[in-house]
Amino acid sequence: MAHAVQDVFKGVKVSIGPSIADGFYYDFEYKETFTVDDFSKIEKRMKEIIAADYPFIREELSRQKALELFNVRGEAYKVELIMIYPRMLTW
Repeated sequence: MAHAVQDVFKGVKVSIGPSIADGFYYDFEYKETFTVDDFSKIEKRMKEIIAADYPFIREELSRQKALELFNVRGEAYKVELIMIYPRMLTW
C-alpha cells in the first residue's frame, strides 16, 4: 500500500505501518488530505503492483547502512525510527 500511495501521490512520506488486530494501517504525511475518491486510485495502483509480481527481498542492514538508504530516499520518519533504536533493524 505504501508503494502505491507514494506512486500515486508524489511527495508522500511514510511513517509506520504496523499490524493490528484487524489488519494494518499506515501513517502518511502529505500536503493534502486524502479523500474517499483517492482510495480508488490507490487501490488501482495496488492491483497493478500485485499483477507485476515484484519479488519480496529481505535484507538485513546495519544501522548505518539503513540510515544511508533512507536518507537517500528522503524517508525522514524511517531515519528517525532508526535513530531511536540502537540495535540492528531488519527492513
